[in-house]
Amino acid sequence: MCDCPARQSLVDCTCSCDHTNDRLIQLREKIRAYENECENRWRWLKSTVNLQLYGFEEPLPKTGSDLADYITVNATALTAELGEALKEVGWKPWSQPRGWLNRSAFLGECVDMGHFLANMLAAAGISDDEWEAAYQRKQQVNLERQARGYDTRKEKCPACGRAYDDNGVRCRPAQTNEAGVYPDERMPYCEDYGTLEITTA
Repeated sequence: MCDCPARQSLVDCTCSCDHTNDRLIQLREKIRAYENECENRWRWLKSTVNLQLYGFEEPLPKTGSDLADYITVNATALTAELGEALKEVGWKPWSQPRGWLNRSAFLGECVDMGHFLANMLAAAGISDDEWEAAYQRKQQVNLERQARGYDTRKEKCPACGRAYDDNGVRCRPAQTNEAGVYPDERMPYCEDYGTLEITTA
């Protein structure tokens, strides 16, 4: 925060007090050092951590109640921005003309969504490398699903709806032995609800 009476964030402060100028100079130096460290490769989540720390004095990642509150606020903001993005697209099937796009405004709202998504990821301590690896893994999973003919009735947990092949999911489908019997260890299992009861029609 700025030390002037208004106590504004450095991003919003327009005063010319020495404290603000010194902080802005320090911020620019830190950003330059970071860019040199990354060989001028922009890193989405690292830049978010820097923005929150140096611009808003909001250190990331977070833990405990602080993490829960921060995620909730940013998820709510992301949802609101999604609604604003929809206002820039003619998506309603009952309204004509359909399919128009205010491209510039739509992009701006999507950038806002990205900002709040990045806040959530950075708050959880997720790095750019982790994000890229997880995103690429999911793209590969989606390609494999399409190649085999993805059947959500068979490939998602009937209790919680998680896909069995998603990263980190511990749910498992029912499996029968050769006699068509469900041994205890092969009953369907949901990580939220435990062992699921098998019913036959």
